[in-house]
Amino acid sequence: MTTTYELCILGGDVVTLYPDWDLTIEKKQVRSEKRSQSGYLRMYKWYDYRRISFKNDWVPASDAALVNSWWDSNANLLFLITSGDFTDVHSVMMINDETPLAQYNKPYNEYYKGKIELEGGRESLSPGDTLNLTKYADADVDITITLSLPANKTVYIYWGDGNYSTVTGPQTTTGYNHTYASAAANYQIKIIGDLDSITYFYCYNEPVSGDIANFSGLTSLITLELSLTSVSGDIANLSGLTSLAILSFAQTSVSGNISALSGLTSLTYLHLESTSVSGDIVSLSGLTSLTYLGLGSTSVDTYTQGTLPNWDACNIYIQNLGLTQQEVDDFLCDLNTASTASTKTLNIAGTNSAPSATGLTCKTALEGKGWTVTVTT
Repeated sequence: MTTTYELCILGGDVVTLYPDWDLTIEKKQVRSEKRSQSGYLRMYKWYDYRRISFKNDWVPASDAALVNSWWDSNANLLFLITSGDFTDVHSVMMINDETPLAQYNKPYNEYYKGKIELEGGRESLSPGDTLNLTKYADADVDITITLSLPANKTVYIYWGDGNYSTVTGPQTTTGYNHTYASAAANYQIKIIGDLDSITYFYCYNEPVSGDIANFSGLTSLITLELSLTSVSGDIANLSGLTSLAILSFAQTSVSGNISALSGLTSLTYLHLESTSVSGDIVSLSGLTSLTYLGLGSTSVDTYTQGTLPNWDACNIYIQNLGLTQQEVDDFLCDLNTASTASTKTLNIAGTNSAPSATGLTCKTALEGKGWTVTVTT
């Protein structure tokens, strides 16, 4: 697994660094110790901080000039260490006594070398604190991320190629577009800032991948749309996003048991078709506000007879699940019991078994209430 090291100003320029083998990250404490007359030793810890130091031998002149300017201005910086979906974020300042990158790497005058010394604290420790995505090698070099953010909140998108976008609220479904220089390279996208204030995240049909656990810290999300991307991970990581109304991962590699979403009772739109999610359809019966339920062509393979909500306002796509005849009959009849009148669609065909005479009777009853019902014949 590749580890990347970046130094940047919050919402500003980014420099990718390649530390030598001597990289050290030390934890320091500021404390005092006092011994009482009775002999007890008491320690008073005031605070702790990180001290980071490393050599760099091949820093391009333009990057060296930028780093040296940050040292000269005593700039507040971020030092980002990313390995896979984990980003360690340190809020730091350079404490070098002299210009950090002041020597040519002879015989080359376009590269500099030197030692960088940083001090500060650790800001983020796990996915959810920093949102990481990868823009993978693809002929499509353009990517758009659309966000909503309330007033007095700020988010920074570091595109992974030295460029960045600043998102300052209020923003309502505002698209942030970036074009990459190379179609053959992978780029690590990092989004930091007031992540827990983002209410809308839309990245549909874009060449990005990543673990959806990264979104677990976006606790104000109302809309999360990542269909037709290469994201993966267990949907259980999103069980805490109780404000979600729209959740869409269709045609991605997400997995996990759909029962993990049973507590997201604000959901109106759940689109998981052509994913690897599994479980029992009845586990979603508490989602009474749904207007769209898409579970077709997934690993959801069970319906346990029970009580369904009144889903008269919901289009239901549960085709190609391999349901047995009894399960098909039970779903048709349970839905009919709960239904009054509807203009919506139920597709329970494909690899599902054909209904028996009992199921066909319930299908006819649903159609009499206005449903359009498709079953296996």
